[in-house]
Formats: sequence, structure tokens, C-alpha cells
Amino acid sequence: MNTQKENIDDIKIVKSITPKYNEVGVSSFQMTYWQEANTIDGNQEEGESLTLTMINSTGGEEDWFLKIETGKGGFSLNKPEDLQVIVNDFYKRFSI
Repeated sequence: MNTQKENIDDIKIVKSITPKYNEVGVSSFQMTYWQEANTIDGNQEEGESLTLTMINSTGGEEDWFLKIETGKGGFSLNKPEDLQVIVNDFYKRFSI
């Protein structure tokens, strides 16, 4: 993994789910980050992944919350700053 000063070249975005909509607008936005270096024979399902989802259950503009989940293989961080790099990347891509 990399620090904030570096790119996240060893992390690949393997799934970018189109924002889901309901009657009041965008209800969720999800992205999965996958560590290429920590896969089992290149199998993304068995490798290490981290899924970040922004969810808005009420439809209010300020009612978003972030849900973080790991895949079957968990997700390894070398240092706490690595998570900040991923979250910053996610927020840059998330816009409503």
C-alpha cells in the first residue's frame, strides 16, 4: 500500500457500481478496491478487497453515511495512513 504522497497504483478498482436511485434521488454509491498483490492466483473473489458504500436512506442532502466492508480475504493495511488514501480517492470519485 502507499502513503498519501504516493499513488494507489497497487490497488485496482475492480467494481464501480452505478449509483442506485430511488424516488428522491441517489440512494447509494459503491466502489470496491482490490489489492492486486494479495490475490490467490489472480482470483479477485478470493483476494483482499475493501468496499466503500455511501448510503442515503432518507433522501436528505446531508444524510449520507459511509459503510466499509472487507471481502472474504479481508484487507491488509501497512499503516493507518493507507486507509486515508483509499477514503480520499473514494470521496474524490463520489459526487452527487
